[in-house]
Amino acid sequence: MHETVISQLGGQKIFAMAFNRAVYGEADVTFHVAPRLKANDSISHVRVSLLPSDTYRVEFISIPKRGVRKWDVITVDDVSFVHAGSLKHLVENRTGLRLSL
Repeated sequence: MHETVISQLGGQKIFAMAFNRAVYGEADVTFHVAPRLKANDSISHVRVSLLPSDTYRVEFISIPKRGVRKWDVITVDDVSFVHAGSLKHLVENRTGLRLSL
C-alpha cells in the first residue's frame, strides 16, 4: 500500500525530498513533512489511509513542539473519499509543498 501512495505523491525522489520520515501501518502511511520545505507551519504530518471504498482518507496533523506536551496531536484537516488522482493535488494545496520536479 505504501509504495502506491509514494508513487501517487510523485515517486521516490519527490518523497525523499519532501518528507523526512514515514511510519507504515497496515492500511495507512504517516509522513513527517520536511520543516525546511513546508509553507504551512501548522501541518507537521500527513496520514494517508486506504478506505474500503478504494479511496483515501487524508489527515493533516500538527504536533506542536512548544507550549504543549509532546504527545498532543491536533488534526488540522481531515478529508475522506479522496480518489487516487486527486491525492497529490490535495497534499500540495494543504501543505504548500511542490511534489514534482
